Amino acid sequence: MPSWRRIATAGLQPDLTLWLDLPWPNRCVAGVADPPIGLEAGGTGFLERVAGGFAALAAQRGWTRIDATLAPAEVTAACQNALLALGP
Repeated sequence: MPSWRRIATAGLQPDLTLWLDLPWPNRCVAGVADPPIGLEAGGTGFLERVAGGFAALAAQRGWTRIDATLAPAEVTAACQNALLALGP
């Protein structure tokens, strides 16, 4: 762990990190301001690289991926199951 992260978190580590994964590069550019602002202004290629970075980070850090394209009740159930899997 980099020293800046250790200082910022006082060395605390999460027991679980949930990654609610959406195909957001495509969804981001749909319905954005014209002209796009913020991250959307980078275009689809940039957004795909950001999404790939998150996927790599999730794999590297052992995040639990939740398919956020599912119905809200299914996403909720998946999150609850991941939490319950931690045990008491």
